[in-house]
Amino acid sequence: MAEKRTRNWSTIIYPRMTEDEKTECPDNWAGILSELGVKCAVSPLHDKDVYTEDKIDRETGEVVHRAGDLKKPHRHVIIAFDGVKTAAQAREVFERIGGVGAEPVNSLYGMVRYLTHEDNPEKAHYSTIDVLMFGGFEYKRYASTKEDEEKQIMGQMSEIFKDIEEHELFSFSDVADYLLQEKPELFTCYRKNAYFFANYLKSKQIIYRNIIDGMRE
Repeated sequence: MAEKRTRNWSTIIYPRMTEDEKTECPDNWAGILSELGVKCAVSPLHDKDVYTEDKIDRETGEVVHRAGDLKKPHRHVIIAFDGVKTAAQAREVFERIGGVGAEPVNSLYGMVRYLTHEDNPEKAHYSTIDVLMFGGFEYKRYASTKEDEEKQIMGQMSEIFKDIEEHELFSFSDVADYLLQEKPELFTCYRKNAYFFANYLKSKQIIYRNIIDGMRE
């Protein structure tokens, strides 16, 4: 059977919490990830996670952790390689930061949202602000839902409407010039919705022209 090969892999690291704590995770793990230059996302420190059921040692049968006990603080790490990798190849990279295991990521969207337990109401939630990114990993691209994207687009369009009214922008080119100079962060939204805005501005022009013609009569 062929070995599993995929671009996206995940692991868990246990950063040192105290000076005398022993861990495989080096203190400069973030610097190592930065130097590797791979596209990578790291979760906030998961320090509020608890066991949902008793954890029993398979060999002794003893209860190692009780349900409700805090888990050891950890971080989830996702690496999106440029090409497919085997588990062994992914593990080689993860070992440099003390990663425990190497798991293939079946859904990058789902795993990225798991970094903060976005879709897990039964788990402790963490802030997306604390997600760390390396190598140009586009966190928002993978973490946003279609609903989130629609809300963002509607907010940007509303701001463009406001600018059109406040600055009396009458033509498609006037709006484009204004956004490029004053609000380039909105220009992509304007460009992607060019047909809509062109027709919107044409209707505005007709309304203003009718008002002016009415004043002349």
